[in-house]
Amino acid sequence: MDQIIIENLQVYAYHGVYREEREKGQHFYINAALETNTTLAGTLDDLELSTNYGEVCRFLDGFMKTHTY
Repeated sequence: MDQIIIENLQVYAYHGVYREEREKGQHFYINAALETNTTLAGTLDDLELSTNYGEVCRFLDGFMKTHTY
């Protein structure tokens, strides 16, 4: 398996124990290691067959903004 590493993806979201944290929001930093198989994408030289880390970053950003705890 191959890995795609995302380091320090900055997301501004509204999480926290205290009301002020949930109202004002704060920066969160996400680190992720994606296990993926890029063999076919590399063999066929087709980026569409690979994992799009930009889409993963957009997903993580949206998830953090819509699922507050």
